[in-house]
Amino acid sequence: MSFHSIMHQYRFAGYAAVACLACASVTALVRATAFAFVTSFGRFIGAGVNFLIGAGVHDYGSMGIPVATTAIAFLVGLLLLPLCLETRGEKLPF
Repeated sequence: MSFHSIMHQYRFAGYAAVACLACASVTALVRATAFAFVTSFGRFIGAGVNFLIGAGVHDYGSMGIPVATTAIAFLVGLLLLPLCLETRGEKLPF
């Protein structure tokens, strides 16, 4: 029996299981959606930064200063890190 025929035979059971899990874990669905949005948003920003670095290399004529200025974003992130809340072991709002 091939994989395709097995999946075809049990497809309704799979749909029912997914429907039950989706109803029981709406909070996980919301968290997964938020995670996907934040990840995609970060990739969009990263693509824009690549174009800005390219424009900087074109203006300065070298990669030194444009690449070094990208360290500013990491320094800001390190400075903001102590302000983040640790939620390990706590009940989340959703």
